[in-house]
Amino acid sequence: MSPSAITNATEPDLRFPAFNDAWEIGTLSEKAEKIASGKTKPEKTGEFPVYGSIEEIGRCSAFTHDEGTLLIARVGANAGTINRASGKYSVTDNTLIFSPKNGENLTFIEYFLKSFNLKRLVFGTGQPLITGGLLKSIRTIFPSLPEQRKVADFLTAVDDRIGQLIQKKSLLEEYKKGVRQQLFTQAIRFKDDQGNDFPDWEEKKLGDVTTWASGGTPSKQNPSFWAGDIPWMSAASMHERYYSHSPLMITQSGVESGSKMAKKGTLLLLVRGSMLWNRIPVGITTRDVAFNQDVKALVPESSVLAEFLLQWFIASENMLLHKVVGTGIGAGKLATDEMKKLPILLPVPEEQAKIADFLSAIDCKIEAVANQITETQSYKRGLLQQMFV
Repeated sequence: MSPSAITNATEPDLRFPAFNDAWEIGTLSEKAEKIASGKTKPEKTGEFPVYGSIEEIGRCSAFTHDEGTLLIARVGANAGTINRASGKYSVTDNTLIFSPKNGENLTFIEYFLKSFNLKRLVFGTGQPLITGGLLKSIRTIFPSLPEQRKVADFLTAVDDRIGQLIQKKSLLEEYKKGVRQQLFTQAIRFKDDQGNDFPDWEEKKLGDVTTWASGGTPSKQNPSFWAGDIPWMSAASMHERYYSHSPLMITQSGVESGSKMAKKGTLLLLVRGSMLWNRIPVGITTRDVAFNQDVKALVPESSVLAEFLLQWFIASENMLLHKVVGTGIGAGKLATDEMKKLPILLPVPEEQAKIADFLSAIDCKIEAVANQITETQSYKRGLLQQMFV
């Protein structure tokens, strides 16, 4: 049964209808058998895991704990982050260990601390820190154990749903990666609408089937060039596959003074930037945009569909990453002349469309699951705010 809304200063906004007992006011120390730092130093080998602030960081030959506990990062950038441990293990001294008293619902306490947000207790700038004393003094308002179990089970079910959606998205992404590889190696071929084979693919040079253009940057000393209504694409704008927005906008006079315009349906390819060491930012404009000198605009000839070309770039990412040159410290670079010489196998436009449509359909499914994840995570955040005081 879902919880229903209530209004009470010493109770949460949401409670399950079957419970109406008053919640008990206390401190976190009253729920703990012990709150203390770990003491183990990780070894190179050992039978048991050693946990640091947020994950396993080594092994050890002897364990210090054989129970479920909460691990709270004590010091550093992760201070206040909560992790869960069970089984036989040990813990380093940069981590606080919350061991519950017998009978206390550890899962409820974990959700309570997440709703409380331990980050707000962290102090210090050079080396952020949270202490066991601060944890012990946290004011708690807890329901009876049966209600704790009900809340914990409900929130666990929400987390399980999020986990299932994340796994579904991962499987779809792996499926798309595999089938895309098979499509571009022609291990899988489509047939035409009459059930006949399409013609053989033809090898071309990338530069022979695309027109390339370079962008530019208007003077940043002239405010009349900026804060306009035209998206100005740069590396900072190229995290997705379709482009219509940018953190920076320019005016028409900004375009005329030094930038360039790319019409809707143009491919934009980042050819210079630190991002190139990890991925190849490329996508299609969904409206007319301007772009800077680190970006190339590729307009395919009429026999090449932009969506197909985008999928070819994605499928070819590993090969393209090996084309990136530079020191590995600063910006990487894709040499335009070399890029234009790259061979590309092209099916007829009808088969290009089938390939692009098939992969786009999978993208739509992935996006739908991603939206479900975002919505469910938002729902959970709302629950944490309303189910705890």
